[in-house]
Amino acid sequence: MIKIVISLLTMIVLPILLITIFSRLDNDMKETLKLSRKDILIIVAVAIGYIAITSLFSFSTERFINMSILTGYLVFMSYTDQKSKLLYSIVSIVMILFEIVCIAFNFNNIYFTKYHLLLIPIVVVMLIMSRLRLLGFGDVLIYVVIILYEMNYSLLPFWDILLNYLAANILFVVIASIIRIITKDKEKNQPFTLYIAMATFLCNLFII
Repeated sequence: MIKIVISLLTMIVLPILLITIFSRLDNDMKETLKLSRKDILIIVAVAIGYIAITSLFSFSTERFINMSILTGYLVFMSYTDQKSKLLYSIVSIVMILFEIVCIAFNFNNIYFTKYHLLLIPIVVVMLIMSRLRLLGFGDVLIYVVIILYEMNYSLLPFWDILLNYLAANILFVVIASIIRIITKDKEKNQPFTLYIAMATFLCNLFII
């Protein structure tokens, strides 16, 4: 029961609250980010799917809370990216601080290996990719959040983040191509955050 409550708060209340706040704060995006009934139904459906799928796995309460907050954050970022191709860095910075606090509290239980140190060059490479416009800076910040999250729970975070990035790109190529064929949308700059969110969820279930 407690996990259902956590899921409802993090997967529905959190993203809807953030969307409402930023749609009011950002006058330029007020109408673009405005939630429609369809948007709310999609968020609720995602939450129901999240509850149904995660119930098949055994997660500790602490990890489940962290994973649910991470997923709710990714739902919000995916929404703004899909709607406006805009990612609010301030939210990612808050999440980075949150994950650092989680690491600090769980520090004695984390088994640090050489693979943790290899996360540093991954971030550097992603920053270079951002400078070359191969990856958005907002996406880099999202990956920093995910990296910090994985440091808490994974023994092989280096490989996990590489698999995450690979899965996100495969999902992007396959799904975006199908959507482009169906809608005949030839626009090249397609939002990427949704695929990061999907890949992260899958990695949380089957890899970490």
